Amino acid sequence: MVRVLQIVGDGEDQFCLYENDKHEFIREHFTWLSVLDENSERREHPVFITLKDMEDEHLEALIGFTEDHYPDYINAVFVNEKTYREGNN
Repeated sequence: MVRVLQIVGDGEDQFCLYENDKHEFIREHFTWLSVLDENSERREHPVFITLKDMEDEHLEALIGFTEDHYPDYINAVFVNEKTYREGNN
């Protein structure tokens, strides 16, 4: 079974990201709703951050957070991004 990671876009431009999509495609489109700022304080207005634009520290925090609180395939998105960055920097 292939899981949907996220539904992206609106109307005719809407599409699904699947867990078996190439990581290069996932990182361009997968977004995370960030409700806390860098000091772990609640943002007045949450912001969506694209995976490729996420700070390394935020990525590390999400790897730990999603390990226990989210399905494995969501945690894998962040782990795969860390691996991608290590191999492409």
